[in-house]
Amino acid sequence: MPLASPIHPGQVVWTGENPGILLKEDPDGPFSAIALFFRIYLSPAGRGTVLLLLDSPEQRRQYPDGCNVLLHDNKGLADYLLDSFILKLPAFAALPACESLSLIGIDESYPEGDPR
Repeated sequence: MPLASPIHPGQVVWTGENPGILLKEDPDGPFSAIALFFRIYLSPAGRGTVLLLLDSPEQRRQYPDGCNVLLHDNKGLADYLLDSFILKLPAFAALPACESLSLIGIDESYPEGDPR
């Protein structure tokens, strides 16, 4: 069945790259490490790069005692993604690590290397 219109009347919330990896030591167990990368080109909070890195997802451990961090080059974007996207996902909202993240600013971020 064809669409009535190819134009969706909605609004773009954000667009960009968002690869991630969620690791488990046991397939039936909890996550043992998580990394979510965001390179955002358009959002209400602007452009930027954000990396959620949880080395202890089941523990409330802030940096430097643990590496449950949100690295960013745009604090507004980091706050926006955390509140409007990451913590809206049930798998992340329930993690103790997300209750005590250390937000750490970075000076710069740029893509490099072989894109194959």
